[in-house]
Amino acid sequence: MDKKSLIKKILLAFEQSSTSIKYDAIYKYNDGPEDRKQITVSFGITEYGNLKTLIKNYCFKNGKLTEEFTPYVAKIGAEPLVNNTEFLSLLKEACAEDIMKECQEQAYDDMYINPALAFCNKNKLELPLSKLVICDSYLHSGSILPALRNSFTESVPVNGGDEKVWIESYCKARRNWLANHSRVILHSTVYRMDFMLNRIEKGDWELIQSPFIANEVKITV
Repeated sequence: MDKKSLIKKILLAFEQSSTSIKYDAIYKYNDGPEDRKQITVSFGITEYGNLKTLIKNYCFKNGKLTEEFTPYVAKIGAEPLVNNTEFLSLLKEACAEDIMKECQEQAYDDMYINPALAFCNKNKLELPLSKLVICDSYLHSGSILPALRNSFTESVPVNGGDEKVWIESYCKARRNWLANHSRVILHSTVYRMDFMLNRIEKGDWELIQSPFIANEVKITV
């Protein structure tokens, strides 16, 4: 298994307790703006995040429910749809289509994995574990938050810093941030950083010490 595929499986284990995308999984979490409840589809496509992009892509590819979805496109993220039974029913039905599955696969890469790897390339973070850490941050938080980057002194390698020191410092800062966040729902996600820090402690920067136990999911390579 190549490292990118392994990284994606570990992240899916974090998000969905599975090593493959649960395309038709629809959740309602109180993690939207100002802690409002929002729809989350599959591995982390949220109502106030990238759900509009996913639906627009589905419509662009002429999914069979394109006509039904069209009136909702402008509403996604602009008005609450979390309790809209018609919209939720459309989502559930669409997620069984091959076109929607393709859109979700594309979204996983385009919205999260590829931007994260671009960040790694820009900052010369080259180790597989480093890439996993950054991909997890993009999937879980949307980016590398400046406040966390500025909470420790080590520089990224492109600026002369030590890659391993920067990643470990970042993981510790991110764990502390998650554990003490005002959004209580984030406290239970510290296991993500505990996984990373455990791999750092083992010295498994190449992600070769199989099996990987991620969110109680066993991944063997």
